[in-house]
Amino acid sequence: MISRTEEIKTYQDFKWQSLLLWPLRFTGTSADRDQKPETGSGLRRELEQSEGELRLGMKAGAGKISDAGYDQVACWYTRIPADSDVEFTARIRVDAFLKDGAATYQEGFGLFLRDTMDNDPETGYPYANMAAAGGYYGGFNFFGRTGIRPDDIEDPQGFYLNGKKPQDELLRICEDDPRYFRITIARKGACVLADIRDDQGAPLLSAESPVPGGTPGFFTGPDGACCLRVLPETFSGRDRKYLYLGFLCSGGGRITVETDSIRILLSRRKSQLLRSSELVAAPSGSCFGDGTAASPYDLQTAIDLCRAGQEIRVLPGHYELTSALVIRREQSGTADAPKRIRCRTAPEKPAILDFLGTSHALEILADHWEIDGLTVTRGFGFCIQGSHDKIRNCVARDNLETGFLIRHPDIRADRADWPSDDLVEDCISVCNCDDSEHNADGFACKVAAGDGNRFVRCLSALNSDDGFDLFAKNRRIGAVRLEGCISCLNGYRLEADGALRKTAGNGNGFKLGGSGLAIAHSATDCEAFGNKGAGFTSNSNPHLALSGCRSGNNGGRNINYYFTGANAAVSKTIDNTTVQDDPDFDPVTWIKEHLGEGILK
Repeated sequence: MISRTEEIKTYQDFKWQSLLLWPLRFTGTSADRDQKPETGSGLRRELEQSEGELRLGMKAGAGKISDAGYDQVACWYTRIPADSDVEFTARIRVDAFLKDGAATYQEGFGLFLRDTMDNDPETGYPYANMAAAGGYYGGFNFFGRTGIRPDDIEDPQGFYLNGKKPQDELLRICEDDPRYFRITIARKGACVLADIRDDQGAPLLSAESPVPGGTPGFFTGPDGACCLRVLPETFSGRDRKYLYLGFLCSGGGRITVETDSIRILLSRRKSQLLRSSELVAAPSGSCFGDGTAASPYDLQTAIDLCRAGQEIRVLPGHYELTSALVIRREQSGTADAPKRIRCRTAPEKPAILDFLGTSHALEILADHWEIDGLTVTRGFGFCIQGSHDKIRNCVARDNLETGFLIRHPDIRADRADWPSDDLVEDCISVCNCDDSEHNADGFACKVAAGDGNRFVRCLSALNSDDGFDLFAKNRRIGAVRLEGCISCLNGYRLEADGALRKTAGNGNGFKLGGSGLAIAHSATDCEAFGNKGAGFTSNSNPHLALSGCRSGNNGGRNINYYFTGANAAVSKTIDNTTVQDDPDFDPVTWIKEHLGEGILK
């Protein structure tokens, strides 16, 4: 079990420091070159502390908050351990903001979290991953940036809730009319969240209707807070030991913080237990959980937090997913310590990942993952782009594309990056159909796939195109081994009344090649019955190797061998293979026996 320690701290529990974040190096010939804060630009005097108050600000036209990854802002800040979840709240008075002149939309104020307060040693700029809540882009906002690592500052990704609104600048405040706000910024699990309320408690942020131009992906969390999913390592890219939190002001604004109002709730996981335990995911889980059965994660959060050697125990139920479920390349396991996702109660009580009729999929980009007992439906199935992955006892049904697909998305990619040595074992792919009816195979390893991929004891039925597709396009893919697989009734669609209709797809049982390229695919102890097209087809591959296979009652030839290319080397081996039509073959009976009567209802 993962245990936590929680404690509420106040202003007096921390050491606070003032700082003017500013580049240490300057280029160009503008007058700003000589305006170094440490030599008396007049800005530091607005970082003041007195009994019960922190004050900070910058003169008009000075400083900015930049999506490029660096800031020129006045700060009061402290630090907490980097492995802490935190909820940071304070009441602030905005004394001035956007009072005079045209807005540049780089002005800001508020509460922040960031992973360093230091300048980058190479560039001299204060690069940091950061999240903040307060005023920005002329209105109330939740904003920041991610993607900065110690060795990579080239591609920071800015985010903000509200887009630019020059026609409705909400925060033109002057000294004669200060305004009070209670602001919260927090990191919980794999999310950051923000909440801004006026002095009467009315919320001023909403994730339901972000202004056009803002960043997508925000959602409403507990108590109406505005939330954004981030990767767990987002705020440990620079300083891995501490997380920094505090107050900022830039661009002519001035704020006063009531120190008695500062509340910091710290929640620390015991990392040694986290490393050795399983994580629990459930349909009711969230990014705010702790990965236990009592407080489970959602599945994406569990994936993001999973460490080498850990297992994600997926509880049975219906998981409604509105975006892709992604296992990123950098989340790979190792050969000695793979990462696992498993539903222990499948198939009696499955975990069903329902993509709700969208083009999203379970995307496996990483290496050394083992996935067991999941069902994917109404999406784009299982998309396997990593290597050394094992998919067992899984089901793809009623998807809008191929049920199980092994391929790199870019045929031009370096061959070394193509998925290799993947295993799909004891899986079922049924009733997958795309709009054109030409693309949704049951299982496919094609176009850009490396060596060593295998399908073992897999069943493919009623898919709109082929049962198993090993098509090569212009570049030779790796040889694929098919062992003990069954392909039946592909190229047919099961209607609501139980009737079968031919699709527009090819409907081959096993398509074993393409583009005339000689590839040593092999099928051993495989069966092809009742498919619309051929049972087994070389599909222009000069190499065909069948051993112990059976084929019958297919609409095309039971074994269709042909090749193209005048100089192609012919290599056809068919051993102990039976080709015979069964006069008693009945599709409905086969469906009941192999897929269950429920599929006909």
